Amino acid sequence: MMVTFSKKRDCRTERKNRRLAMTALCILIFLGASTLQPAKAQETSGLPGAFADIGVGAGPMGMGGAGIVLGRDVYAVVINPAGLSSVKSPQAAFSMTKQFSLIPYNLVLYGQQVGTFHLGGGFLTAGDAALRENTIYLAGARSLRRRMAAGVSLKIRQASFGDNSGGAWDFAGGDRQVRGDATGFSFDVGLRGVLGRSVGYGIVLKDAFGTISYDAANEVGSATGGDEDLTTSLMLGFGYVARKSLILEVNLRKARKNDTHDRFTLGLEQSLFSLVALRTGMSQNIDADQTNRQYSLGLGVTHKLLVVRFAADFAYVINDIDNFFHAGLRVAWEK
Repeated sequence: MMVTFSKKRDCRTERKNRRLAMTALCILIFLGASTLQPAKAQETSGLPGAFADIGVGAGPMGMGGAGIVLGRDVYAVVINPAGLSSVKSPQAAFSMTKQFSLIPYNLVLYGQQVGTFHLGGGFLTAGDAALRENTIYLAGARSLRRRMAAGVSLKIRQASFGDNSGGAWDFAGGDRQVRGDATGFSFDVGLRGVLGRSVGYGIVLKDAFGTISYDAANEVGSATGGDEDLTTSLMLGFGYVARKSLILEVNLRKARKNDTHDRFTLGLEQSLFSLVALRTGMSQNIDADQTNRQYSLGLGVTHKLLVVRFAADFAYVINDIDNFFHAGLRVAWEK
């Protein structure tokens, strides 16, 4: 009788988990759809003038940028805050790249479990004196049920521009070089769960709420600042664990406005002997004249020394403009 009762209770719990997962999915999809209305003729562009999401983290970029479903490390702070629920022990990461061999990006992250919460934070800096962008991340996640977790990430943003020497633009009796700074914030809201043993799902609202305020000026007085709402994007993903060492993930980024495009991402990872991870991925626009196709190749190598596990990640991104590398290091203090 005890065994029968336990099975019935497990079945009821499983049904509750599924209902809760579907309810949360519907809420997030509704919130996302409410922000993803087509642009009107005189609305601002959906293309970001600053703080563009190029994809960061050598591990995720080795899979084409996928990771909102099956990501298991501290990169979740940036990709999908709900994924922080997989970070049990203290973990730190550092990643760097030079986009198109021109624009440096450096990212530092840290996360750990505190009670029933999984907390993380980080700092991303990009650019140079012409345009320097800095973002502080503060994120948290919690398991809602055994098979689902939710998370939120606050992004505090600051930028400065026009401080580069030699950037003067003398025209019509004055210097028109624009100098100034910007401050703002936004939130990412994410959900992640499991549908059976091998299939998972994820959904993220990027920049769900937020704004940027610009303060700009030049010598001739033709430059002004202002406030700008950030463009919200909805990301959906499904992941499949083919076997313990092979994972596949598909992501879809839904376009916010008419001058942006839906984007598809596919990522694969094959682990060998729990020491080496081989990764590959691709992404491209959907239903666009310019597909902006991008391919990625990645490699991860792990080694445990006493209670500390080190993981070195590398990614090579291939696109139509200029190929470039990502490199990163993760350190986890395991119990």
